[in-house]
Amino acid sequence: MQDAHDFSGADYGSYDDIRKVVGRADAGKAADLAKELSRQAANGDRIDQTKLDSFNDLAELQHSNPVFAERLATKLGPKGTLEFWRMMSGDGPEIMTKSEYGREMVRLRDNLGMTLATASRVKSPEMAKWKHDLIGLAGRPIAYPDMHAMHDPVGFQVMSSLMGKGKFDKDFLHDYEEKLRAFDKKIGGEGQAWSMVGWQGTDLDPSGLGRGSDPMAGLLKAASHNPDFATDLFKDPDTAEYYLRDREYPPEDPYLEDGKSRAAEALGDALYAGGSGLNPDDPNATYTEHLQGQNTAFHNIFDRLAAEKDDMLPEVRESMAMLLGNHGDETYDTMSAVAGSRDTPLDQQELMEISKQISRTPEGYAALNQAMNQSMVNDILTEKDHPSLSADHVGRTLGFEVQARQQAIADSTEADQKAAGWKGYFGYFTVAELSTIPPLAPVGGHIANAAFGISKAWTEDEQAQIAEDGALKNKDVSFARANQIKELGHLWYEVNGNSDFAQNDDEWGSEESLEYRFDEKANDGEKNAERILGAE
Repeated sequence: MQDAHDFSGADYGSYDDIRKVVGRADAGKAADLAKELSRQAANGDRIDQTKLDSFNDLAELQHSNPVFAERLATKLGPKGTLEFWRMMSGDGPEIMTKSEYGREMVRLRDNLGMTLATASRVKSPEMAKWKHDLIGLAGRPIAYPDMHAMHDPVGFQVMSSLMGKGKFDKDFLHDYEEKLRAFDKKIGGEGQAWSMVGWQGTDLDPSGLGRGSDPMAGLLKAASHNPDFATDLFKDPDTAEYYLRDREYPPEDPYLEDGKSRAAEALGDALYAGGSGLNPDDPNATYTEHLQGQNTAFHNIFDRLAAEKDDMLPEVRESMAMLLGNHGDETYDTMSAVAGSRDTPLDQQELMEISKQISRTPEGYAALNQAMNQSMVNDILTEKDHPSLSADHVGRTLGFEVQARQQAIADSTEADQKAAGWKGYFGYFTVAELSTIPPLAPVGGHIANAAFGISKAWTEDEQAQIAEDGALKNKDVSFARANQIKELGHLWYEVNGNSDFAQNDDEWGSEESLEYRFDEKANDGEKNAERILGAE
């Protein structure tokens, strides 16, 4: 008979009996510490730092041990688990600062959250009941002593604030998301109302980056750490419509300097995970062939964000750029196609719209362009039958990228450009950073290495387009991408210079002529992009 804690069939076989015994014993100690810490907080007593450190040390050591995780969760119970974090997070103001106490609470939140993530994946009757009962409590206020009930956060807010780390069970996430989305709609405001739910006591983010009031932030972050669940979310057209178009993501706290929504940032992570099948926070993630569900999710995301136009959330720009790069073949084939000449994998005008939105901020712009640098290099290295076609494709892609950037510049003020931090970003952005980019696009390692020089030249071009005051200069493609064009021509000649095609055509037979040809192709590409926009 399989152990209830053996939820992988293989991984848990490496846990010996000693680990099980220690896990159970440590969970008992941790549960007792949690109850004592909750009692101290409820009574308004000073938190015993030694007990807090002891709990954190145990959870930090054992959070990936399913025996420890299940026993701690079940000994606390769903209500006790929520109340423990509610008590420890206090009545708000003191954890909203980046104090020593706030840092201690970040550690507690992360250790407790990762422990619960592990527990959620345990297949036992006890954990099944725990998850069911927790969801049943999620719409109810979680009380703090001496506070009016209307100021208490509901269970969704408390639980979601613990879901930013670890990998939660897919089935649990489905059940939790279904109930949370229904509650989200019930309270109205398409996301706006959460700031009024327990607003005086809902300071559940000890990092100082927000209040933790919108529970979608935690849910969507958890989705990004379980890409299969994220794919399920976005492959469903109605669900994708809700998260990407119907729902709003107001700033976490109007008093925070960046004015960003943590839920919107988590949405970006989740949509990337859903369309790519990769966890954006996993440094070891590498490109894998897409399944049908991931392709469906990608197209659902693409269509809806294109329809948002200028209402596309700034927080999702970089993630969408990475997703376009992950689906690099479709993106490149669409950018490099003659305007309106054939069916393209993506709608060209919609891709131009999304590329324009991405190009409003340096992080998204850089992510998209680096991905397309790899695609252009891949085309040059692999197009052997008709080498001139790769030059045509490269030129149209460059023109497309430059046109998207020009549209973004035209739609923004100099103040917007300075605020976006272009000068600071590209001032410190060096080619060394490019070597650390994980292989998230559908190209091999040798392609990524060959793209290194192209990206270095592109970076130099970008630095030259930023004025001293941080505003952007609007240049045509020949000037905007001069170094990049030269490097692409050089690469093409290295690959094809000795081919019969090049040797029999003077216009392709020397590096000097190649630089002119690629410059010409890029200018043609810019005109092609203008036709996509309907400018001609």
